[in-house]
Amino acid sequence: MRAAPFLAFGLLLTAGCGSIMRPSDEPPAMKANDLRAAILRDKSKLWKDPESIRDAENGPAYSCPRRFGGPGASCLCVRLNARNSFGGYTGLKETAIGYKNGTFVDAAQPDFDDACNSFYSFAELNGNYIPPEQRPISPPPKKKR
Repeated sequence: MRAAPFLAFGLLLTAGCGSIMRPSDEPPAMKANDLRAAILRDKSKLWKDPESIRDAENGPAYSCPRRFGGPGASCLCVRLNARNSFGGYTGLKETAIGYKNGTFVDAAQPDFDDACNSFYSFAELNGNYIPPEQRPISPPPKKKR
């Protein structure tokens, strides 16, 4: 009988934490394409050697008010391989990048409430990226006689 108040308090505490720890259900203020364009614009601020980036991918845009500046903050998870200060590649690393009103706020390792899933190609961020309209047209292969 004495355990009942503690049990009730524990259930209340657990229920409260569950609602705090979920990702925000509100739609992001910025769309994924807008966030991708902003990341391309700011890539020299985000990485030490942006021209070394390879295997870049991004997840869906999501609202992230708790981590990056309150209501109106939008985030995009990016997974890529880039060089560190010593010149070696670090392997695929995920980063949550936050923007508010089109301005870069912060970049951090993904947390429990970041929507870092279902990644798809972000080839424009790769250091060796050449837009399709600028790619050289290769001659057809020679036929064997």
